[in-house]
Amino acid sequence: MLNLLRKRWWKYVSIAFLLFAIVAGMYFPLSPGITKVSPDKAIEGSVLELSIETYNTDFNKEDEPVVYLRGDDLSFCADAVIVTSPVGLTATFILPDSLGINGVKPFNIIVDGATDGTMFLRSSLFITGRNPSNDSEYACAKNIEVHASANKSFPNRVILDESIRNLFYHVPLWFAMLFLLMFSFGSSIAYLNSNKIIYDVFAKEAAFVAMLFGALGIVTGMTWANFTWGTPWTNDPKLNGAAVGMLTYLAYFVLRGSLNQRDQRAKVAAVYGIFAFVIYIIFIFVLPRLSDSLHPGNGGNPAFSNYDLDNSLRPIFYSAVIGFTGIGFWIMSLRIRYTLLLDKQQE
Repeated sequence: MLNLLRKRWWKYVSIAFLLFAIVAGMYFPLSPGITKVSPDKAIEGSVLELSIETYNTDFNKEDEPVVYLRGDDLSFCADAVIVTSPVGLTATFILPDSLGINGVKPFNIIVDGATDGTMFLRSSLFITGRNPSNDSEYACAKNIEVHASANKSFPNRVILDESIRNLFYHVPLWFAMLFLLMFSFGSSIAYLNSNKIIYDVFAKEAAFVAMLFGALGIVTGMTWANFTWGTPWTNDPKLNGAAVGMLTYLAYFVLRGSLNQRDQRAKVAAVYGIFAFVIYIIFIFVLPRLSDSLHPGNGGNPAFSNYDLDNSLRPIFYSAVIGFTGIGFWIMSLRIRYTLLLDKQQE
Protein backbone atom coordinates (compact mmCIF):
# COMPACT_ATOMS: atom_id res chain seq x y z
CA MET A 1 0.00 0.00 0.00
CA LEU A 2 2.81 2.41 0.86
CA ASN A 3 4.46 1.74 -2.52
CA LEU A 4 1.20 2.56 -4.29
CA LEU A 5 0.87 5.83 -2.38
CA ARG A 6 4.39 6.78 -3.52
CA LYS A 7 3.54 6.47 -7.21
CA ARG A 8 2.97 9.74 -9.07
CA TRP A 9 0.44 9.02 -11.82
CA TRP A 10 -2.67 9.13 -9.61
CA LYS A 11 -1.54 12.45 -8.14
CA TYR A 12 -1.35 14.02 -11.60
CA VAL A 13 -4.76 12.58 -12.45
CA SER A 14 -6.23 14.07 -9.27
CA ILE A 15 -4.81 17.50 -10.08
CA ALA A 16 -6.19 17.31 -13.63
CA PHE A 17 -9.67 16.39 -12.43
CA LEU A 18 -9.67 19.11 -9.77
CA LEU A 19 -8.45 21.80 -12.19
CA PHE A 20 -11.15 20.77 -14.68
CA ALA A 21 -13.81 21.01 -11.97
CA ILE A 22 -12.64 24.46 -10.84
CA VAL A 23 -12.29 25.96 -14.32
CA ALA A 24 -15.43 24.42 -15.82
CA GLY A 25 -17.42 25.04 -12.64
CA MET A 26 -16.69 28.76 -12.86
CA TYR A 27 -16.80 29.05 -16.66
CA PHE A 28 -20.26 27.72 -17.55
CA PRO A 29 -22.97 30.37 -17.12
CA LEU A 30 -26.14 29.97 -15.11
CA SER A 31 -29.24 29.42 -17.23
CA PRO A 32 -31.83 32.21 -17.43
CA GLY A 33 -34.35 32.29 -14.61
CA ILE A 34 -37.06 34.38 -12.98
CA THR A 35 -35.88 36.14 -9.83
CA LYS A 36 -38.85 38.31 -8.82
CA VAL A 37 -42.54 38.74 -9.68
CA SER A 38 -44.63 41.66 -8.41
CA PRO A 39 -47.39 41.68 -7.27
CA ASP A 40 -47.82 38.16 -5.97
CA LYS A 41 -51.61 38.32 -5.37
CA ALA A 42 -54.61 38.85 -7.66
CA ILE A 43 -58.41 38.49 -7.69
CA GLU A 44 -60.68 36.98 -10.31
CA GLY A 45 -62.15 39.49 -12.72
CA SER A 46 -59.35 42.03 -12.28
CA VAL A 47 -56.67 43.34 -14.61
CA LEU A 48 -53.33 42.03 -13.43
CA GLU A 49 -50.14 43.81 -14.46
CA LEU A 50 -47.13 41.70 -13.53
CA SER A 51 -43.62 43.08 -13.29
CA ILE A 52 -41.16 40.24 -13.94
CA GLU A 53 -37.44 40.44 -13.20
CA THR A 54 -35.11 37.79 -14.62
CA TYR A 55 -31.46 36.78 -14.52
CA ASN A 56 -29.04 36.23 -17.41
CA THR A 57 -31.63 36.92 -20.10
CA ASP A 58 -31.43 39.03 -23.25
CA PHE A 59 -35.00 40.08 -24.05
CA ASN A 60 -35.60 42.24 -27.11
CA LYS A 61 -38.68 43.76 -28.72
CA GLU A 62 -38.19 41.82 -31.97
CA ASP A 63 -38.37 38.49 -30.14
CA GLU A 64 -40.89 39.11 -27.39
CA PRO A 65 -41.33 36.12 -25.09
CA VAL A 66 -44.65 34.54 -24.19
CA VAL A 67 -45.78 34.81 -20.56
CA TYR A 68 -48.47 32.62 -19.10
CA LEU A 69 -49.87 31.36 -15.82
CA ARG A 70 -50.29 27.71 -15.05
CA GLY A 71 -52.17 26.09 -12.19
CA ASP A 72 -53.14 22.50 -11.57
CA ASP A 73 -55.88 22.52 -14.20
CA LEU A 74 -55.76 26.09 -15.56
CA SER A 75 -53.39 27.65 -18.05
CA PHE A 76 -53.74 30.99 -19.84
CA CYS A 77 -51.57 33.51 -21.67
CA ALA A 78 -50.87 37.14 -20.96
CA ASP A 79 -52.97 39.52 -23.06
CA ALA A 80 -49.97 41.80 -23.55
CA VAL A 81 -46.23 41.57 -22.93
CA ILE A 82 -43.88 44.55 -22.94
CA VAL A 83 -40.09 44.22 -22.82
CA THR A 84 -38.82 46.85 -20.40
CA SER A 85 -35.16 45.81 -20.37
CA PRO A 86 -33.00 42.83 -21.34
CA VAL A 87 -33.86 41.36 -17.92
CA GLY A 88 -37.32 42.84 -17.37
CA LEU A 89 -40.87 42.29 -18.61
CA THR A 90 -44.34 43.63 -17.93
CA ALA A 91 -47.15 41.14 -18.57
CA THR A 92 -50.82 42.12 -18.46
CA PHE A 93 -53.54 39.55 -17.75
CA ILE A 94 -57.28 40.23 -17.96
CA LEU A 95 -58.45 37.61 -15.49
CA PRO A 96 -61.89 36.08 -16.21
CA ASP A 97 -64.71 36.66 -13.76
CA SER A 98 -65.00 32.96 -12.97
CA LEU A 99 -62.08 30.54 -13.08
CA GLY A 100 -63.67 27.96 -10.81
CA ILE A 101 -61.34 28.84 -7.95
CA ASN A 102 -62.61 28.08 -4.48
CA GLY A 103 -60.55 30.14 -2.05
CA VAL A 104 -56.94 30.88 -3.04
CA LYS A 105 -55.06 28.99 -5.75
CA PRO A 106 -51.29 29.15 -6.49
CA PHE A 107 -50.07 29.65 -10.05
CA ASN A 108 -46.67 29.23 -11.65
CA ILE A 109 -45.28 32.06 -13.78
CA ILE A 110 -43.78 30.74 -17.02
CA VAL A 111 -41.78 32.80 -19.50
CA ASP A 112 -40.88 31.24 -22.84
CA GLY A 113 -38.71 32.73 -25.57
CA ALA A 114 -36.77 31.46 -28.55
CA THR A 115 -33.51 33.05 -27.36
CA ASP A 116 -33.47 32.40 -23.63
CA GLY A 117 -35.57 29.23 -23.53
CA THR A 118 -38.24 28.45 -20.95
CA MET A 119 -38.08 29.55 -17.33
CA PHE A 120 -40.60 29.41 -14.52
CA LEU A 121 -41.12 30.45 -10.92
CA ARG A 122 -43.19 27.98 -8.94
CA SER A 123 -46.20 29.19 -6.91
CA SER A 124 -45.24 32.83 -7.43
CA LEU A 125 -48.80 34.17 -7.86
CA PHE A 126 -51.89 33.51 -5.74
CA ILE A 127 -55.31 34.19 -7.25
CA THR A 128 -58.34 34.55 -4.99
CA GLY A 129 -61.60 33.22 -6.41
CA ARG A 130 -64.95 34.94 -6.12
CA ASN A 131 -67.10 32.34 -7.87
CA PRO A 132 -66.33 28.61 -7.39
CA SER A 133 -68.21 27.69 -10.59
CA ASN A 134 -66.33 27.83 -13.87
CA ASP A 135 -68.70 29.02 -16.58
CA SER A 136 -66.39 31.31 -18.55
CA GLU A 137 -64.07 30.73 -21.45
CA TYR A 138 -60.45 31.77 -21.36
CA ALA A 139 -57.51 31.42 -23.70
CA CYS A 140 -55.59 28.32 -22.70
CA ALA A 141 -51.88 28.12 -23.39
CA LYS A 142 -51.87 24.47 -24.42
CA ASN A 143 -49.97 24.73 -27.69
CA ILE A 144 -47.14 27.06 -26.70
CA GLU A 145 -43.80 25.84 -27.99
CA VAL A 146 -41.32 25.22 -25.22
CA HIS A 147 -37.79 26.25 -26.10
CA ALA A 148 -34.55 24.95 -24.71
CA SER A 149 -31.65 27.24 -23.89
CA ALA A 150 -29.25 27.43 -26.82
CA ASN A 151 -26.12 27.50 -24.65
CA LYS A 152 -24.82 24.86 -22.26
CA SER A 153 -25.45 26.14 -18.76
CA PHE A 154 -26.08 25.16 -15.19
CA PRO A 155 -29.69 24.99 -13.96
CA ASN A 156 -31.06 28.11 -12.32
CA ARG A 157 -32.66 26.85 -9.10
CA VAL A 158 -34.83 28.99 -6.86
CA ILE A 159 -32.93 30.29 -3.80
CA LEU A 160 -29.62 28.70 -4.91
CA ASP A 161 -28.91 31.05 -7.85
CA GLU A 162 -25.15 31.33 -8.50
CA SER A 163 -24.37 29.57 -5.22
CA ILE A 164 -25.16 26.29 -6.98
CA ARG A 165 -21.46 26.31 -7.94
CA ASN A 166 -20.66 25.52 -4.31
CA LEU A 167 -21.85 22.02 -5.18
CA PHE A 168 -18.38 21.47 -6.68
CA TYR A 169 -16.65 22.27 -3.38
CA HIS A 170 -18.84 21.60 -0.35
CA VAL A 171 -20.12 18.14 -1.31
CA PRO A 172 -16.86 16.73 -2.81
CA LEU A 173 -14.98 17.77 0.32
CA TRP A 174 -17.36 15.63 2.40
CA PHE A 175 -17.02 12.77 -0.08
CA ALA A 176 -13.25 12.94 0.25
CA MET A 177 -13.56 12.99 4.04
CA LEU A 178 -15.79 9.92 3.95
CA PHE A 179 -13.33 7.96 1.77
CA LEU A 180 -10.46 8.91 4.08
CA LEU A 181 -12.43 7.83 7.14
CA MET A 182 -13.24 4.54 5.43
CA PHE A 183 -9.51 4.07 4.83
CA SER A 184 -8.81 4.88 8.48
CA PHE A 185 -11.52 2.42 9.55
CA GLY A 186 -10.04 -0.34 7.39
CA SER A 187 -6.53 0.40 8.65
CA SER A 188 -7.70 0.14 12.27
CA ILE A 189 -9.15 -3.30 11.56
CA ALA A 190 -5.95 -4.30 9.76
CA TYR A 191 -3.86 -3.28 12.77
CA LEU A 192 -5.96 -5.35 15.19
CA ASN A 193 -5.56 -8.36 12.88
CA SER A 194 -1.81 -8.00 12.29
CA ASN A 195 -0.37 -5.76 15.05
CA LYS A 196 1.73 -4.03 12.35
CA ILE A 197 2.39 -0.47 13.42
CA ILE A 198 2.24 0.81 9.83
CA TYR A 199 -1.53 0.34 9.86
CA ASP A 200 -1.80 2.50 12.96
CA VAL A 201 0.07 5.22 11.09
CA PHE A 202 -2.32 4.82 8.15
CA ALA A 203 -5.36 5.11 10.42
CA LYS A 204 -4.07 8.17 12.26
CA GLU A 205 -3.01 10.18 9.21
CA ALA A 206 -6.14 9.33 7.22
CA ALA A 207 -8.31 10.51 10.12
CA PHE A 208 -6.24 13.70 10.45
CA VAL A 209 -6.63 14.68 6.79
CA ALA A 210 -10.31 13.70 6.92
CA MET A 211 -10.86 16.17 9.76
CA LEU A 212 -9.09 18.86 7.73
CA PHE A 213 -11.43 18.24 4.81
CA GLY A 214 -14.38 18.07 7.19
CA ALA A 215 -13.53 21.51 8.56
CA LEU A 216 -13.39 22.90 5.01
CA GLY A 217 -16.70 21.18 4.29
CA ILE A 218 -18.32 22.83 7.31
CA VAL A 219 -16.99 26.28 6.34
CA THR A 220 -18.26 25.98 2.74
CA GLY A 221 -21.55 24.57 4.03
CA MET A 222 -22.02 27.45 6.48
CA THR A 223 -21.35 29.94 3.69
CA TRP A 224 -23.93 28.19 1.49
CA ALA A 225 -26.48 28.01 4.32
CA ASN A 226 -26.06 31.70 5.11
CA PHE A 227 -26.92 32.54 1.49
CA THR A 228 -29.83 30.14 1.02
CA TRP A 229 -31.29 29.79 4.54
CA GLY A 230 -30.35 33.19 5.94
CA THR A 231 -28.17 31.78 8.74
CA PRO A 232 -24.87 29.89 8.78
CA TRP A 233 -26.18 27.26 11.18
CA THR A 234 -29.65 25.92 11.95
CA ASN A 235 -30.95 23.33 14.38
CA ASP A 236 -30.86 20.73 11.60
CA PRO A 237 -30.18 17.01 12.28
CA LYS A 238 -27.74 16.77 9.37
CA LEU A 239 -25.67 19.74 10.53
CA ASN A 240 -25.76 18.70 14.17
CA GLY A 241 -24.86 15.14 13.20
CA ALA A 242 -21.85 16.39 11.24
CA ALA A 243 -20.67 18.39 14.26
CA VAL A 244 -21.08 15.41 16.63
CA GLY A 245 -19.29 13.12 14.17
CA MET A 246 -16.31 15.44 13.93
CA LEU A 247 -16.16 15.89 17.71
CA THR A 248 -16.08 12.11 18.03
CA TYR A 249 -12.98 12.01 15.85
CA LEU A 250 -11.38 14.93 17.66
CA ALA A 251 -11.69 12.82 20.81
CA TYR A 252 -9.77 10.13 18.89
CA PHE A 253 -6.72 12.40 18.75
CA VAL A 254 -7.13 13.45 22.38
CA LEU A 255 -7.14 9.76 23.32
CA ARG A 256 -3.99 9.10 21.31
CA GLY A 257 -2.23 12.01 22.98
CA SER A 258 -3.08 10.72 26.45
CA LEU A 259 -1.27 7.39 25.96
CA ASN A 260 2.53 7.20 25.90
CA GLN A 261 3.18 3.50 25.30
CA ARG A 262 3.19 2.97 21.55
CA ASP A 263 1.60 -0.48 21.26
CA GLN A 264 -1.03 0.35 23.85
CA ARG A 265 -1.83 3.64 22.08
CA ALA A 266 -2.15 1.92 18.72
CA LYS A 267 -4.46 -0.82 20.05
CA VAL A 268 -6.74 1.52 22.01
CA ALA A 269 -6.84 3.99 19.13
CA ALA A 270 -7.74 1.23 16.67
CA VAL A 271 -10.67 0.10 18.80
CA TYR A 272 -11.88 3.65 19.30
CA GLY A 273 -11.36 4.42 15.59
CA ILE A 274 -13.73 1.61 14.63
CA PHE A 275 -16.25 2.86 17.17
CA ALA A 276 -15.90 6.48 15.94
CA PHE A 277 -16.54 5.49 12.31
CA VAL A 278 -19.75 3.66 13.24
CA ILE A 279 -20.92 6.67 15.26
CA TYR A 280 -20.06 8.96 12.35
CA ILE A 281 -22.14 6.91 9.88
CA ILE A 282 -25.11 6.83 12.26
CA PHE A 283 -25.08 10.61 12.86
CA ILE A 284 -24.48 11.53 9.22
CA PHE A 285 -26.54 9.04 7.23
CA VAL A 286 -29.02 7.30 9.54
CA LEU A 287 -30.46 9.74 12.10
CA PRO A 288 -31.02 12.67 9.67
CA ARG A 289 -33.24 10.43 7.51
CA LEU A 290 -35.51 9.70 10.46
CA SER A 291 -36.61 13.32 10.87
CA ASP A 292 -37.30 16.46 8.82
CA SER A 293 -34.28 18.27 7.50
CA LEU A 294 -33.49 21.31 5.37
CA HIS A 295 -30.44 19.55 4.01
CA PRO A 296 -30.87 17.89 0.58
CA GLY A 297 -31.16 14.12 0.73
CA ASN A 298 -32.90 14.08 4.09
CA GLY A 299 -36.42 14.68 5.35
CA GLY A 300 -37.95 14.41 1.89
CA ASN A 301 -35.60 16.90 0.20
CA PRO A 302 -34.22 15.56 -3.09
CA ALA A 303 -30.53 14.90 -3.64
CA PHE A 304 -28.68 13.46 -6.64
CA SER A 305 -31.88 13.68 -8.68
CA ASN A 306 -32.69 15.44 -11.93
CA TYR A 307 -33.85 18.43 -9.88
CA ASP A 308 -30.59 19.29 -8.15
CA LEU A 309 -27.99 17.42 -10.23
CA ASP A 310 -28.69 17.47 -13.97
CA ASN A 311 -26.43 16.33 -16.82
CA SER A 312 -24.60 19.66 -17.00
CA LEU A 313 -23.55 19.38 -13.34
CA ARG A 314 -22.69 15.69 -13.08
CA PRO A 315 -19.40 15.58 -15.07
CA ILE A 316 -17.98 18.54 -13.14
CA PHE A 317 -19.30 17.34 -9.79
CA TYR A 318 -17.84 13.83 -10.09
CA SER A 319 -14.55 15.28 -11.41
CA ALA A 320 -14.39 17.38 -8.24
CA VAL A 321 -15.08 14.29 -6.10
CA ILE A 322 -12.20 12.41 -7.78
CA GLY A 323 -9.92 15.44 -7.58
CA PHE A 324 -10.51 16.27 -3.91
CA THR A 325 -10.32 12.60 -2.91
CA GLY A 326 -7.01 12.18 -4.75
CA ILE A 327 -5.59 15.35 -3.19
CA GLY A 328 -6.70 14.11 0.23
CA PHE A 329 -4.88 10.80 -0.17
CA TRP A 330 -1.84 12.65 -1.53
CA ILE A 331 -1.69 14.81 1.62
CA MET A 332 -2.17 11.66 3.69
CA SER A 333 0.72 9.92 1.91
CA LEU A 334 3.02 12.88 2.61
CA ARG A 335 2.10 12.82 6.30
CA ILE A 336 2.67 9.05 6.45
CA ARG A 337 6.13 9.39 4.95
CA TYR A 338 6.93 12.25 7.33
CA THR A 339 5.78 10.21 10.34
CA LEU A 340 7.85 7.20 9.27
CA LEU A 341 10.93 9.41 8.85
CA LEU A 342 10.45 10.80 12.37
CA ASP A 343 10.15 7.25 13.74
CA LYS A 344 13.42 6.25 12.05
CA GLN A 345 15.15 9.33 13.40
CA GLN A 346 13.99 8.59 16.93
CA GLU A 347 15.13 4.99 16.66
